[in-house]
Amino acid sequence: QSVGCGVLMTDRFIDIQSDSFVRVRNGCLQIDIPEENSVSIPLKEIESVVIHAPRPKITSSALAAFGAHGIAPVFFDDKHVPTGILVPLSAHHASSERLRWQSEAPAGMRNRNWQAIVKSKIQNQHRVLNKFNRDGHSLNSLVKKVRSGDPTNIEARASRFYWGHLFNDRSFRRSDSSHWLNHRLNYGYAILRSLTVSAITTRGLHPGLGLHHHNKYDPHPLASDLMEPFRPIVDELVAEIEGDTAENLRHVLSRDTKKHLAGLSMVLVPKNGRSVSVPVALREVTDSLVHVFRERTGTIDLPQWCE
Repeated sequence: QSVGCGVLMTDRFIDIQSDSFVRVRNGCLQIDIPEENSVSIPLKEIESVVIHAPRPKITSSALAAFGAHGIAPVFFDDKHVPTGILVPLSAHHASSERLRWQSEAPAGMRNRNWQAIVKSKIQNQHRVLNKFNRDGHSLNSLVKKVRSGDPTNIEARASRFYWGHLFNDRSFRRSDSSHWLNHRLNYGYAILRSLTVSAITTRGLHPGLGLHHHNKYDPHPLASDLMEPFRPIVDELVAEIEGDTAENLRHVLSRDTKKHLAGLSMVLVPKNGRSVSVPVALREVTDSLVHVFRERTGTIDLPQWCE
């Protein structure tokens, strides 16, 4: 199906894995599929792109256009495991000034904002557990114990409880790369990371300078920071997928499963008395962080999760 460039549908998610040729034409991303109609999507409408090896072929012009429009495409191998992300170099006119603010942020400010992020994440985990009738009371009590910089690692304590209850499987571990649930979670998180990196770069910040995350193997520590409160939304989408284990093992990332997880970009979150989509919320969160960096005061403006 061809989408005309005159029709505006923002925050679109594009998943490309078929035998196709991807290029740019007249301001649109054009996907040519053998023996099927070409699909043409305005670049200004695209929020996130996922490309699966080895079948799609993509031109350098298309990759350059992603960067120019602040799109951070995620690349997957032939087993649908995320392997890389293309980060736009500069998508904001004041990026140099904002990078200076970001790099000069004092430790106290970073710790205070990490505290707010951890609290928001645990509150959202609590909300998700309650949605699936899991007892989240322990998480609610942990929120009050999070201090500046989370020196006692309340985040980890909350995560151990959360993962032990969400899927009703106390043996589940996020570290088990072979588990079918982790394949689904990683796919959803890759989409979320792409949305977060795009929000960061289009606001003139750099994803490589984090508030808390600083693992040398993580190229996007600020994205890892800002996406934390939104991760439970991915967990919720995964938990909504029904089916027995045998079926899940055969269709870990079926077309329907990926379509369901791609719905992340349409999920509404509570923000300052209104509901906004995840991409909009990420942009507003990043805008608030720019304000914090500039003014050297205050805390990041995060979603207000309902229990």
